[in-house]
Amino acid sequence: MKKITAIIILVAVFATFLTGCSASKEETTEPTTAATEVATEPATGTITEETTDEWTLDWDNILTSPNGSQYEIEEDGRVPYSYIMDNDPNRCLLMVGPTSIWLAEQTDEEIILEKLSNDELVVDYTVAYDTVYWYTVNRNVWKSDWQSDDTTAYLFYEDAVAVSPFTDEGEGAVVSEEEANWEGYGGLPIYSPYGE
Repeated sequence: MKKITAIIILVAVFATFLTGCSASKEETTEPTTAATEVATEPATGTITEETTDEWTLDWDNILTSPNGSQYEIEEDGRVPYSYIMDNDPNRCLLMVGPTSIWLAEQTDEEIILEKLSNDELVVDYTVAYDTVYWYTVNRNVWKSDWQSDDTTAYLFYEDAVAVSPFTDEGEGAVVSEEEANWEGYGGLPIYSPYGE
């Protein structure tokens, strides 16, 4: 009986505490104009056409350029997982799905997409400022100057160990020690366009 009485008293104290908290919360909280405006607007689910300073990619894979143009990214009739790797005001480098690299470019009226990695399956990549390098399942490193006029991808190194993780003179491919033309950062053997 003492336990039941103690439980009832504990529940009553707890209920009184909750009532007091909610009452004091109501007294000190005033509605803001922004909350009222949001509550009165209908929820349409559309994307606004405002311009921004950056490229954005939402959860529905809608890519929006800085000028407000939009493109829904699909590959083979499906919506893949995608993310922005890098961008500048006119171009956006994307990983589409887990294995392909795309380049988006905005014009005055639309977004144009180009698949840089072609049919190669990308395993890893490094964006070295204006150049992107990627490593494929065939152990090759490809390269594209994604910010230049000619963005054509070409084979940079065959039978590599990995893509170099560096973004300066050490960019390029991790290779065997015999093939390296650049050594730095702990002696990792790199074949770089800036090598000797």
